[in-house]
Amino acid sequence: MEHTYNFFKKASLKTIDFLKNPAVFVYLLSAILITLPLNFAFGSITCILFILVSFSSAHKIKFAANSSLLLLITFYFLMVISLFWTRDLKLTLGGLRKEVLFLLLPLAFLFIPKLSKESAYKVFRLFSFSMVFYASYY
Repeated sequence: MEHTYNFFKKASLKTIDFLKNPAVFVYLLSAILITLPLNFAFGSITCILFILVSFSSAHKIKFAANSSLLLLITFYFLMVISLFWTRDLKLTLGGLRKEVLFLLLPLAFLFIPKLSKESAYKVFRLFSFSMVFYASYY
């Protein structure tokens, strides 16, 4: 039993060290962009991973407000306010559940470290190569 405990302890420490690396966000952002033309499930999985990793590193990163991200959050709260004048509450709640990424993704982007130009170029380069692969495959 002690060997199992030591294994999981070392594995969890390696995972925590891996998530501290800022390059993780570059690969997660690339994964989100790469899964755009794919099935809905792949995009959802990458978005959930990105949100979980960014929220888990929120305590280490200095919060920096961005007006364009705050605009998307405000848009979601406007949709929440629409609950007051809706005729079909059940349908509106379903729509709010469907559009929750308008709230969660901007919040996740507020908690990631600022990307350097080299990191942004790497994200776009990975996205471009994947689109070339998609175009040649399909």
